[in-house]
Amino acid sequence: MRNLFLFLKKTATFFEFLLLEIVAFLLIINNDGYQSNAMLSSCNHLVASTYRVADSIKEYFNLGKENLSLIEENTRLKARVLMLETALSSSIQADSIGVLKKDYSFLSAKSVYNTVDNIQNYIVINRGTEDGVSPEMGVIDGYGVVGIVKTTSKHFSLVLPILNVQSRLSCRVNRGGCFGSLVWDAKDARYAMLEEIPRHVKVEVGDSVFTSGLSSVFPEGFLVGVVDESFLNEDAANHTIKVRLACDFYSVNYVKVVRYDKKEEYDTIKTEI
Repeated sequence: MRNLFLFLKKTATFFEFLLLEIVAFLLIINNDGYQSNAMLSSCNHLVASTYRVADSIKEYFNLGKENLSLIEENTRLKARVLMLETALSSSIQADSIGVLKKDYSFLSAKSVYNTVDNIQNYIVINRGTEDGVSPEMGVIDGYGVVGIVKTTSKHFSLVLPILNVQSRLSCRVNRGGCFGSLVWDAKDARYAMLEEIPRHVKVEVGDSVFTSGLSSVFPEGFLVGVVDESFLNEDAANHTIKVRLACDFYSVNYVKVVRYDKKEEYDTIKTEI
């Protein structure tokens, strides 16, 4: 208490001066119209600036929701474009576009874990059974095929990408339309090998490689990559084809899960065979 009195005694002059300044300031504002208007104008400017800063902060924290909304809209638009491109690139009849739109749907997701340097690489996406994802659904990004869902939990899914030695993807080359299996040789994350294309088929560098549509995972015509190298050994029955992948696995971020609405019916009839 004694220290408090000593402090007040030492600073009494300062507080007295400050009080007189406030009184003088109020007298000037109340008795001078110009000063009063200037003060109100300054206060309004200060309040407006404060509101602008508050709105900017609010907008900043809402960016996440805005980005998610844009991603969802982008997914819907890309899905429509993809269906049209699929129909055109696969030489599917124009009236089949409606079938694609009816039978397939797309769910946007984000890659939360990704490896590229292992023999068996995996990707984890932030969608699971609660979102309608199940094993053996295809996964693509804005450039091409990524892989196939292997296992799921409530909120996440494990994707078996092309960059896994266990992966086999049924594909076809646009030239000649023959089918083969795309496998990864664990050498380079940018390339995979297309097998089982017979030697009589003409394959050239730059030819596009698409999904074949022979399974319930992907419809026909989703881009997988382009032929980077192709050669024939004299005694070989098939081409040796190196495919440059359309998907950049070093930067996989936002993806789309491909859902085939008639998958169960398709798998049932296939089992009968």
